Amino acid sequence: MKSKDIFRMIVAVVLLLIVLGANEGPKNGGTFGNDTINAGDFSWVNPSNAGASDDVYTTITENFSGLSYYLKATNFNFSSVSGTIDGIVVEFEKKRVTGTGYDGEVLLVKNGTIQGNNLGTTTPWPLTESYVTYGSAYEKWGLLWNASDITASDFGVVISYQGETATSARIDHIRIIVYYTPPLGKRHRIFSDAGMIEEHRRE
Repeated sequence: MKSKDIFRMIVAVVLLLIVLGANEGPKNGGTFGNDTINAGDFSWVNPSNAGASDDVYTTITENFSGLSYYLKATNFNFSSVSGTIDGIVVEFEKKRVTGTGYDGEVLLVKNGTIQGNNLGTTTPWPLTESYVTYGSAYEKWGLLWNASDITASDFGVVISYQGETATSARIDHIRIIVYYTPPLGKRHRIFSDAGMIEEHRRE
């Protein structure tokens, strides 16, 4: 392939990525707590420990088969999201310590209300700590979104843990990435908590 053809292909890919949109994140939550609306049996200890990947954990211990309350994370401090929301990705850095357990529910929080499609699974939580991903760049969790819903301090996510036996588990970190298509003519940036990564203008 000629160098001119390779250059054209690279330019085409870059332009396609710009047209498709931008993303902000991953962003860390700022407010954490137990939400008892799901009538669980067990509470998360030290929920705010899920704010960073630092091997300091929020933990759940279930003395019998049962469901935890929701661990609720909000206040993700999104700021550059605009235009059309294309998808939302949530990642939990988590592990199972003893016993057997899996997701109860994984739901988003919009306008302060827990709602949308449950993306939780019955796959047992890993015994080795790792990030587990929910959603995608095209997954809206069954909800209609405005940019203001994402930048609001009451946007976030909840997760509950379902134990099949007496069990314990822990979460080190919760983070969210939002994918969006900015309005035409708007200069947009790709952000994470570490700062700006890229900047484009969509004509």
